[in-house]
Amino acid sequence: MKKTLITIAFFVLAIVISAETLPSLILKMPRNVCPILSEYNCLEIVDNQSNNKPMKTKNLLKSTSEMTEMTADYAKLTTTESSEKVFKLLEQSSGSNIILVISTVCCNKVSDSVMEFYDTNWNQLKSTDFIDEPTSSEFREISIDKLTNKLSITTSNPLVLQHDGSDKPVEIVKKEVIWEWNGDKFVRTDS
Repeated sequence: MKKTLITIAFFVLAIVISAETLPSLILKMPRNVCPILSEYNCLEIVDNQSNNKPMKTKNLLKSTSEMTEMTADYAKLTTTESSEKVFKLLEQSSGSNIILVISTVCCNKVSDSVMEFYDTNWNQLKSTDFIDEPTSSEFREISIDKLTNKLSITTSNPLVLQHDGSDKPVEIVKKEVIWEWNGDKFVRTDS
């Protein structure tokens, strides 16, 4: 009976360790996805989370990076004072998972984001397979709702200004588009 219980315990532990969760995938993340973090930095962040410690690490630039949130399918990493990465594990209708990585840099209160898609072995996938967003020269601020998987892309172009004729400061024109994950790709909700 003891042998059976021990065997079952090892089997369950093996399943938990091999499960595709963001913490386990971040441990396998290659340097090109987040060049500022080493393997040790990733290990320290995940280890700190499992020990209920602040998920901070001294990155390769000798500054502090902090994972401000990490769940089984969502993580938010402040890489530097002016940049962050968001990771979202998306389940496909086929039952497999892909990883969405949103990288954002902020300069003078203007943010610009890029998004990339990876399989769970960190092979980069074509973005056009998962979103039909046209290329743009505008600044884009991209965010994803961790519960609903709704993707928000707010574009702004500091060169296209609106002015109402008053003495108020000129404002940057912004436009937001919402996309929903349908199990295979993001689709616009307003089209």
